[in-house]
Amino acid sequence: MTPRTYRSRAATTVAAILLAAAAAPAGPSPGQQRTRPRASAAGRQTAQDDDTVRIGTDLVLLDVSVVDKENRPYFEFDKSKFAVTEDGAPQTITFFNKEETSISLGLLIDTSGSMRSKIETVVQAVTNLVNTNRPQDETAVIEFKDGAEVVEEFTTDERDVQEALEDIVANGQSALVDAVKLSADYVQKQGHHRRKALLLVTDGLERGSYYSYEQIAESLRQTDVRLYVVGFTQDLDQSKSLFKKSDKARAEKLLKTLAGDTGGRAFFPKDLSELGTISDEIAKDMRTVYVLGYYPSNEKRDGTFRRVEVKVLGDPKYTARTRSGYYADRE
Repeated sequence: MTPRTYRSRAATTVAAILLAAAAAPAGPSPGQQRTRPRASAAGRQTAQDDDTVRIGTDLVLLDVSVVDKENRPYFEFDKSKFAVTEDGAPQTITFFNKEETSISLGLLIDTSGSMRSKIETVVQAVTNLVNTNRPQDETAVIEFKDGAEVVEEFTTDERDVQEALEDIVANGQSALVDAVKLSADYVQKQGHHRRKALLLVTDGLERGSYYSYEQIAESLRQTDVRLYVVGFTQDLDQSKSLFKKSDKARAEKLLKTLAGDTGGRAFFPKDLSELGTISDEIAKDMRTVYVLGYYPSNEKRDGTFRRVEVKVLGDPKYTARTRSGYYADRE
């Protein structure tokens, strides 16, 4: 069944697709890669073929973006400019590459009633982002109100994506936290490329999600999906008290934290006219990264979360961004 036929028949909940995937025979999906892959037939060799990286036992791979003080990407460093620590312990970088490779991108669009006045401009900006796709890039469209629904499965056909975006209608309320968790799981399991990203466009309103912030943060740590956020939070209540932050402050803190933990970024435009520039920045950030790999000095297989930090050496005007860490394999 083609993605276009799939979408035109009915929108399907993200949860239903994940349930179907879980019921499928065991084994990785095409292109799927573990955070800490097992040994390949080549043993501890490293090699690259498009976006397929063949690596040895326990090598941890990090997609790293470097930006200057104006958040402009910088792509001219070599391995000697980076330092990696895991739980504070220095690590030896054994794999280094610069990649501008294909991605699996999920577009998570808030179509609740509060987004009605913005939805046309949002669709145009997201369409411009999709127009920067490479031939092998794949995109899925997910909308959310009180639940998340896939309105276009992963496809390389930009026309199908554009038609799906044009069909979305804003109404109802938004379960933001649930939508992010389920959509990140969907991108992780259904995306075919090693590099995966989720773009969330929302006004930050949260209404009745089942999952808590702690649960979604934990879930995102277990995926290797970068989260990018465009948050229209200007209309949220800005009043605060001695013991309580404003709705706007709470929403922005949540979105910044979730994006930062995955190595992504959060944008909060004050005007819809900023969306074109923002979509260009996201496109560059997603597709231009350094890939660093190391064998952890902590060889325990205890399933614990390992916090990772990457720094640029000798040049304070540059900042490195990557996911906050990973979970070790369990024996």
